[in-house]
Amino acid sequence: MSNNNDKTKVHEYVSAIFSAPFIALYILLRLTIDKTIDDLVTFTILSIGLVIIPLVFPLFIAFRQGYEWDYPIRSTRIVPFSIVTIFYFITLGLTIYFRCSNEIIFLALSYSMNGLVSLLISLKYKVSIHLVGIAGPMTYFYLLGYWIDAFILCLIAFITAYSRFYLRRHTMPQLVMGVIIGIIFTYISYLIVYYYNSV
Repeated sequence: MSNNNDKTKVHEYVSAIFSAPFIALYILLRLTIDKTIDDLVTFTILSIGLVIIPLVFPLFIAFRQGYEWDYPIRSTRIVPFSIVTIFYFITLGLTIYFRCSNEIIFLALSYSMNGLVSLLISLKYKVSIHLVGIAGPMTYFYLLGYWIDAFILCLIAFITAYSRFYLRRHTMPQLVMGVIIGIIFTYISYLIVYYYNSV
């Protein structure tokens, strides 16, 4: 019995560590090390919009309403995910306003698109936000030529998918749909940003 409890705790830690805000933090630190993010304004905008708000607001609402932190019940997700998605679009608007690089606008657009699509699907069907939040950045890194980072996130996606399945938070189709959304809408974001700027 204790062994099962220990396994469950490990999978809960995996789910927490590899949630979307912490994956976004990894991206920001990686892009800062690489000098793609080279000014405080951009780093602040992205930190607030992609990390702090998506972490704080859902946790605050879950705490106030007595929900579990990862919102296993689909209907309870709508309000916090709506707030997070609005802030993704505000972040996108600020990156455009401050004329950030294509890489940064692409990042903000991909989070906005993935957030909106996940929210709309969540109105009728439960999808793995964890997997959207990993597959999107994985595709982002892949398209920009960060092969090692894309590979690391691919491994993290498998580990997280197993944990979410083990914890019975998602079925296999819900996990697969999360990956598909993250890949497709990040790629669409890439086409929008780089096609628009090449015309």
